[in-house]
Amino acid sequence: MDYIAYLRFVLAFALVLGLIFLCAYIARRLGYGGKLGGPRHRRLQVVETGSIDNKSRLVLVRRDNVEHLLAISQSTMVVIESNIVPTPAADSKPIKTLAKPRRGRIKKQ
Repeated sequence: MDYIAYLRFVLAFALVLGLIFLCAYIARRLGYGGKLGGPRHRRLQVVETGSIDNKSRLVLVRRDNVEHLLAISQSTMVVIESNIVPTPAADSKPIKTLAKPRRGRIKKQ
């Protein structure tokens, strides 16, 4: 084979790769990028999870700025509470304890 055939192969390969990247760019711009896509408005969000036991979990889900508390196990899902309006993060303050922790040694008896 001569150099012209190799050159044609390299140019065709570059053209195919260019078309693949162009299609991927257009798909990302149209919102079909999945996790690879840029930031976009997401309506569904898992706010917090907690474990009840080895097989059950509590999940706090936010959809359209309304939260729902779900209990999820291996075979069932139960809505514990729905239509919870979330409180702003600025309102949540740490709980003050009444008793101050003691410092020093613990005496053995």
